[in-house]
Amino acid sequence: MKKSRLKSSSGVLLAIIIVINLVALACLALLVYKNGRMRLEISRINNKTDVLAKKKDEMLSVQNIMAENEERFADLRTIAVPAGDEVAFLGRLEKIAAGRGVLIEIGSMKEEPLEGYQGVFAYLKFRLSVSGSYSNVMKFIRVLELTPEKIIIDQVAMTRGAVEEGKGDGKTLPKAGGWEGSLDLSVIKYASADES
Repeated sequence: MKKSRLKSSSGVLLAIIIVINLVALACLALLVYKNGRMRLEISRINNKTDVLAKKKDEMLSVQNIMAENEERFADLRTIAVPAGDEVAFLGRLEKIAAGRGVLIEIGSMKEEPLEGYQGVFAYLKFRLSVSGSYSNVMKFIRVLELTPEKIIIDQVAMTRGAVEEGKGDGKTLPKAGGWEGSLDLSVIKYASADES
């Protein structure tokens, strides 16, 4: 009886040891799994930290450029069109033209980076179709040169407008308005957010 009790006790003891080993293995597996997840999370945090460090370096780079060129930027800040204010700026051009008796139509418009100031300033390049008397168009161009925004006139193309018959003298005269043409213009503006 003692032997059978001993065998059954040793069998129970063996079963308990096996269960304890299984629980220990399960705990170890859980620790390994959690450790792997923690390493993955640490890796993600490190990647985010690297991205933030790069963005910080970029910001510091822009700040350094601005600090080194403070005088030049001060001039640019006073003449640059604010980002998002392009439509209002073009509206001011229409008012200036109307005040000079010139009709304008805004054609193509695109933004290009300003070399050495990427992410801070850009060129807004656009084409205006103009029509009016020669003197009025020239007055309009002169006013463009005097606006606080630095407008660069890249190209001017003017031609006499369509002609109509004169008053019986056989000569032809330009129609009312007289001249038509296009102006290719550039203006410095603050860079859009998606550019920086």
